[in-house]
Amino acid sequence: MIHLCEKNLSELIINESQKQIRNNSEVVFAKNKIKLLNCDWEYVDMDISFTVKKGVSQSELTLLNSILGGGTGAKLQYYLKDELGLTYNVYSYFEMYSDFSAIHIALSTHKGNVYKIIDAVISVLNSLKEGITEYDMQTNLPYYSENTWFWLEDPEFLNLEIGWELFRNEDPLKVEDRIELYNKITSTRLTNIANDIFNEKNAFVTVVGAVERKLENQIKKRLAKW
Repeated sequence: MIHLCEKNLSELIINESQKQIRNNSEVVFAKNKIKLLNCDWEYVDMDISFTVKKGVSQSELTLLNSILGGGTGAKLQYYLKDELGLTYNVYSYFEMYSDFSAIHIALSTHKGNVYKIIDAVISVLNSLKEGITEYDMQTNLPYYSENTWFWLEDPEFLNLEIGWELFRNEDPLKVEDRIELYNKITSTRLTNIANDIFNEKNAFVTVVGAVERKLENQIKKRLAKW
C-alpha cells in the first residue's frame, strides 16, 4: 500500500508500525507486512519491527535491545554505520504494553542503499540468533547492573522509575534487587529470545521516501531468504 507522506516522518513511521502490530496482532506470526509511503527525495526512513512473545521480561528485552541497537557500540551502529557506511542514523528501541510488546529498528539511508541495508540488518539479526556472546553481555550488562547505583545521585530519574513501576501495579525494586535481576540474565536466554523474535514471518516493514512498487517485492524476496 502506497500513501502520500506527511510532515512528521518520525511520528508517521511509529504510528504506521503500531497500526500494523495492533491491527494484525491475531496473525502476527503468519505473514510479514510491508508498507510503503511514497515521497520524492533522495533518502528513505525505515522502521523494521517485530512483535515479542509473552513471557519475555522487560529486563530481558532491555538488555537484548541494548546489544542490538540501543546501547553504546551496539551491533547495528557498528556494522551498518561504522563498517559498511550505509547510514548515519540507526538505532533500536522497544515498547511494552499490557497486551503486547514490540522491538523496532529505525534507520535512514540513501534510496540506493535500501536493499543493501536490509541485507545488513538481517545479517546482524542472524548473528544474534547464532549466539549472543559473553563479550556482548560484558559490554552492555554493566549499564543495567552496577551502574544502577548512580541512580541514587539522580532522584528525578529514580522517582520516575519508581512511579512507572507503581503505575504498573508493581512493587518498586531496590537498587540491589535491580542489579540481581539483570545479573541473572544469561546469553543463552537472550539467544533463545532472539530466535523467537527475529524471523521473516514476524517482521513488519515501513518505508518512507522515494519508493516504488517493485521495492515491496524485493523486500519480500529478501525476507523470504531469511
